[in-house]
Amino acid sequence: MKLDRVYASRALAVTIVLLRSIVLIASTGMAAVLAHDLFYLFSETPVALVFCVPVAFLFFRWVWFLRLMLRKLAAWPPFQARELGYAPKSIG
Repeated sequence: MKLDRVYASRALAVTIVLLRSIVLIASTGMAAVLAHDLFYLFSETPVALVFCVPVAFLFFRWVWFLRLMLRKLAAWPPFQARELGYAPKSIG
């Protein structure tokens, strides 16, 4: 029974190593076809817009991640007023 597990895991590892290159080649071809289709679809749209949309998406994703980290940092006990023993007074 132990040998079956060893042989099965080795066979799976070899299969993954062999299929990885095939998947990489196929995905590269599909990405090229997708890029061609996108350029054909957006041929009426300015090219700058097509290139700026992914950059804007990544920027807003980064801003969202930064806001999430700041919220988690603000919830950290050393930054909470109740841990200080007093509540800050209002300015207004």
